[in-house]
Amino acid sequence: AGWLAGHLRKNIGEQFDGETPGQKKPQVLGPAPAGIGKIKDQYRIVIYVKSESLEDLIRAKDVMTEKVEYAGKQAEPFMVSYDFDPMSGY
Repeated sequence: AGWLAGHLRKNIGEQFDGETPGQKKPQVLGPAPAGIGKIKDQYRIVIYVKSESLEDLIRAKDVMTEKVEYAGKQAEPFMVSYDFDPMSGY
């Protein structure tokens, strides 16, 4: 998970440089253990991406999806889910 957060931070820095003046870049927070760290023998972590713009979050998701699809072919399979309006950190 750390590699994914690092990759996301790097790509957000590259993709969002020189964007709309005055608008903040998305922030990547984590990885951190999920509120419930393990369910049915599956370990869970969370990586938060904060932004003022839904479009920026979608672009960050696309970057992450691309990396996850590549990594899934190289290692044990894992699952990623996205929540654009989280109510809790479950």
